[in-house]
Amino acid sequence: MVERPRTDPWLTARAAPSDIHGEADDPAIQAAWDRIARQHPRLAGEATARRDWSPPPDEATAAVLERARGLGAPLAGAAPALPEHAFPSGELLPWAIVVAMPMDHARLATAPSLDFDRHITEAYADLGEVVVRLAEWLRGHGWRARGHHPRGFTVASADVLLIPHAVAAGLGELGRLGLLLTRDYGPRVRLGMVTTDLPLTPTGPREWGLHHFCKFCTRCRDACPVDAIPAERREQRGTRKWVLDSHACFDYFAAHDSCGICLRDCVLNRPTVAATRRLVDAIAARYREPQWWNRKPVATPLKGKARSATP
Repeated sequence: MVERPRTDPWLTARAAPSDIHGEADDPAIQAAWDRIARQHPRLAGEATARRDWSPPPDEATAAVLERARGLGAPLAGAAPALPEHAFPSGELLPWAIVVAMPMDHARLATAPSLDFDRHITEAYADLGEVVVRLAEWLRGHGWRARGHHPRGFTVASADVLLIPHAVAAGLGELGRLGLLLTRDYGPRVRLGMVTTDLPLTPTGPREWGLHHFCKFCTRCRDACPVDAIPAERREQRGTRKWVLDSHACFDYFAAHDSCGICLRDCVLNRPTVAATRRLVDAIAARYREPQWWNRKPVATPLKGKARSATP
């Protein structure tokens, strides 16, 4: 058994986690961390000397994404790797394959709780296995491949920002709460990635208008106990976007050893794929057009009150 890591800078430097949910003694959580510990050494490795598969980029992309889905990640996409969104310790190969796995709606609804913590850790381990096996499959065909785990086990292994790559690959859009919003599951997904030198074809980005909808909806911001979710977008690294107050977020997480409130309360957190798609498509029909801000104020699904549209 491995000790549950405390590697985030605010968790180690600012506050000692209280473990109010009893994670340290929970067998399911410890078993998941053991799985994650065994996965990390398998993220990188040498490709076989003989390359036996060299398809055109379109065919390669279709095959890789089918493989990812077959391994257990229902959402998968491809994009050029983004070095500007990697840490100095990260090694990115030219192409990124981003995979996402949904969290269970009912278990997410219990957040913050021990069962939610257990579910999150198990999701990291499950998706980590997808990442590892996809990288191994590519290396087995003679292509260089490196896995980027959904949960860094050490500071050095948290080597890349996954959300910008997921947006570039067409898996979703960046929402107010600082997380990826997907058409099938809203924000209740975990992300992982493999980079490779196998030439691929980009599958994104795509726009459904979700980031426009976030300008009207403030449910996650209203629910956040430390006001870590912004009221307005701002410029960061050349992009105007929602920027989370990560200090406030991690301080609260450290003090309570869990959170997930914004995930739980997001309007797009629906119990089924069909329900989420219906809502996303309705949002897209209203907000995706370039002239969305010229529309009349609309009723929010939260409180039934009309809000003025300000970009």
